[in-house]
Amino acid sequence: MCDDDNVQLRADEQELQQFHHLVIRPATPIFNPLGQYCPVRRCSTLYKYHTLREMHTHWQYLHQSTRQIFKCGKCRKMFGIKTRCSRHLSFKHLVREDHIHKFLQTIVTPNVDYIETRGAILPRLGTPEENAEIIDREKREASRKREEEARASLVHRLTERLEAAEILDRDFS
Repeated sequence: MCDDDNVQLRADEQELQQFHHLVIRPATPIFNPLGQYCPVRRCSTLYKYHTLREMHTHWQYLHQSTRQIFKCGKCRKMFGIKTRCSRHLSFKHLVREDHIHKFLQTIVTPNVDYIETRGAILPRLGTPEENAEIIDREKREASRKREEEARASLVHRLTERLEAAEILDRDFS
């Protein structure tokens, strides 16, 4: 096959958006609006994230192989969050907002706390309809669990009473 037979197709922005909306977005899990644990099985974090932003921050700190550190160009102090470094430059060194980028240095380093995701995907925000469906499903599941627990508790109490009655019956026989 010669080079003249190769065909290159380039998608325009609208086609890429449609592909993302029709293929990628539906395959991405939705963040539970009632809170969610980290989807990575090997992650030892037991914290329930109540916002996607919290989970995203956790993901950046533990589930990325590299980490960005932001360094003050005035005093060499380092920060894990860009806005904290910017605030430091503004208040400690009185750097004007439009000049902060000159003194803010970004360093990419290996993440020593890295935990591999093994195929887990960072969830996305759901639409209002998707969120309502998740909340309804969670409420139904919680209601079902309460009913099961109530039934189990009732069976347990009845069993205890029957056993007590059998003991009393034996003692008086």
